[in-house]
Amino acid sequence: QPVIAQAGGSPRGRQFAGAHADTIVVNAKGIDAMREYRDDVHKHMVAGGRNPADCKILYLINPVLGETKEEAEAQRAKRDALALATIDQRLAQFGKVTNIDFAQFDLDKPLPDDVTTNGHQLNLEQFRKMAQGRSIRETMARFNSVDLSIDLCGTPDAVAARMGEVMEEVGGDGYLFSMPNVNRRTLAEIEDGLIPALQARGLVRKAYEHEQFRDNLLAF
Repeated sequence: QPVIAQAGGSPRGRQFAGAHADTIVVNAKGIDAMREYRDDVHKHMVAGGRNPADCKILYLINPVLGETKEEAEAQRAKRDALALATIDQRLAQFGKVTNIDFAQFDLDKPLPDDVTTNGHQLNLEQFRKMAQGRSIRETMARFNSVDLSIDLCGTPDAVAARMGEVMEEVGGDGYLFSMPNVNRRTLAEIEDGLIPALQARGLVRKAYEHEQFRDNLLAF
């Protein structure tokens, strides 16, 4: 059967993932949240008679890379400025996944407490946690702009080392790059800089062993 890939952060989504998903994409903020998510999904899998190793959990990341840490920090500052300048587009995208029309709110005030969603509930929950009294505009400028699950900013070697450390603490399984500003430069930074650094640490394979996607997904 086809590989089932899911993005499920709500309690209902986690339960569904435990029963059916072969791989899950999740934006869990920080190591503790990443580990808690993985443990919870594994609990649902065991309860349903599944082997937790049969579902790969991938945490969203958007690393900022540079030849030096200072260059990476400068790139991050540019991304932050771009995020602030594209608030309307970002809110439209966020509204699409949460089924919330943000045009009805004053963007310079906090999101009202009574707003709920039948869409991506985890995203809305994380948005509220990040807000801490900030306006919708301020929160959206920071939300998902760079770090996603963990903060990754620096040289390819430093970022690769941090990615490995985090997976050791979380317990696995891997990452999914979520990069809104894909261009030739960012692709080259990943393909020619970060991936070789990860491969040198044995964290990324250098070839696929199998013909089928499912087998390759579960093999590493």
